[in-house]
Amino acid sequence: LWPLRRGAASRATVLPVAAALAVAVLLCIPFRAPREPVEVVLIPIVVHLIGLGWLALGFAMRRAGAEGHALAHPGPPLAALILLLAFFQIVLRPGIAF
Repeated sequence: LWPLRRGAASRATVLPVAAALAVAVLLCIPFRAPREPVEVVLIPIVVHLIGLGWLALGFAMRRAGAEGHALAHPGPPLAALILLLAFFQIVLRPGIAF
């Protein structure tokens, strides 16, 4: 019975993360925008699928009683994301002249 419960818990954790894969890829696209579509979309999907595998492996190997905490206020990380995107598009996209 124990492996069955652990499998259900694993699926209950990994499936929402797999659903969030689409959102994560959509957030990566603006940072990769001026390239070929294969580079813009395919590489983030592959990277996130590999990360999902590591997440599932980490979940399977976690200790009993280890609990995570949800982010209370998404404002500061969202502001950091917007600032990082602006830096990428304004400074790094045109290039830095040496």
